[in-house]
Amino acid sequence: MDTAADPEEWFHRLATHYVEAQIYFHLNQCGVFQKLQDGATAGQLAAALELDERILRSVLDYAADVGEIVSVDAGGMFGLTEFGRAVVARYAKVNGERVVYNMFDVRIGAWGPVWVNLGELLRKTRVYGVDVHRAGEHAADGLFKLAAPLAEAVDRAATELGATTIVELGPTSGIMAQLASAPGGERRRYIGIDVKQDSLDFARGLAQERGVDTISWRLGNAFEPAGWLGGVVGEQRVMYFSCHFHEFLSHGIPVVEQALRVLTAAPNTAGILSLEQPRLEHELRASCSPTRWLYAQSNVLIHHLIKNARILYGSEWQELLRQGGCERVWVEETKGFGFSAYIGATAHGGKARQHA
Repeated sequence: MDTAADPEEWFHRLATHYVEAQIYFHLNQCGVFQKLQDGATAGQLAAALELDERILRSVLDYAADVGEIVSVDAGGMFGLTEFGRAVVARYAKVNGERVVYNMFDVRIGAWGPVWVNLGELLRKTRVYGVDVHRAGEHAADGLFKLAAPLAEAVDRAATELGATTIVELGPTSGIMAQLASAPGGERRRYIGIDVKQDSLDFARGLAQERGVDTISWRLGNAFEPAGWLGGVVGEQRVMYFSCHFHEFLSHGIPVVEQALRVLTAAPNTAGILSLEQPRLEHELRASCSPTRWLYAQSNVLIHHLIKNARILYGSEWQELLRQGGCERVWVEETKGFGFSAYIGATAHGGKARQHA
């Protein structure tokens, strides 16, 4: 922190960032960023998107005056600054013909109810999961947008394990649709398993946007694989993966380890892949980029605050796979921001690349 900073400037800048983030989130949810690419007046945007023109003009004027990504000219034409285009490009994801932007979906959208009720949670007058709930649709959208770069890591792990079938536990990431629609994607079979039908419907919709109809969608509880594992018996060399193991851990490490042991004991299981944003040790702060450090701490805060997940250190993720029955465990970096790929090969999985 700059010790010469003005306390009043610090206060107003922090408050402005909070308001600005809220504005960007809601503008994105209303489809404004897609229209800002080519520039438009507040009236044109309001008419095209059926929005309140007065409110829209007010928030766009504010964003243009205090922020760095929205601009307005003398004729009242709003657009994106050069930096704004870079931001939009960084957080854009294409799925079929639809372009979506990951603009505070999780921190402002999904967890907005938590921040609003944080005082009540602290005072114990409200309880998360009873009186306060996250906005689940924004959480699912956020994961879908965030997971775009992870398909490469899944494909690489499947290749290293020699897997011919990929099973995703909690398939709302859209990763399997990316793999299935990519060149050579037809060489593998894909199965999505979730305990909720609406989650399967969401995942199926993401796949349909890419023109993919070759994925099997099945109801099943990740903690009770014996109930659905029989439907995978006919598959050869199966790799199970998920972006949700941190949420599974809210039920306790022993529960997850036991479920993994059932999977790794199956004779056709090649291995397990856990895609996670690990907790960073404090001594890494000096060598870690500020962006990575801030993101990692937000991830821990959100999940530990409401007790819906447990974020482990990297060494702990590897130990989880070992205790879950994997014979060889290793970690690889991914192109997903902050994500590491924790890979475990089973003893009977056949030949896989040797790792220390």
